[in-house]
Amino acid sequence: MIDNNLGMIEFDEGNFNQAEFYYRRALKGYRSIDKRSGVVTASINLLFAFMLQDKLIDYERLYSPTATVTLAFPNQSKQTLLFWIHQRFLQLQVSYLSIL
Repeated sequence: MIDNNLGMIEFDEGNFNQAEFYYRRALKGYRSIDKRSGVVTASINLLFAFMLQDKLIDYERLYSPTATVTLAFPNQSKQTLLFWIHQRFLQLQVSYLSIL
């Protein structure tokens, strides 16, 4: 799907809202054709975009299904990337709570 690539370009440019738009379209497209590798990639990219935009509720809603699919997928690099993103998310949660 070209949408995931367009999302990566926007992400690299710092246009996280536009990247999110493309990642959402990519995820929808991959789900419609039942392409698990694409679902994993688009979901992880979308999680990263949510985290960088402080869209914590969106992140929390997408994380569990993404983790389930990613951990069942035989790709250690995707599993590692998801782990890294989630660890950073948890760090941000602790920082946010200490401010309150």
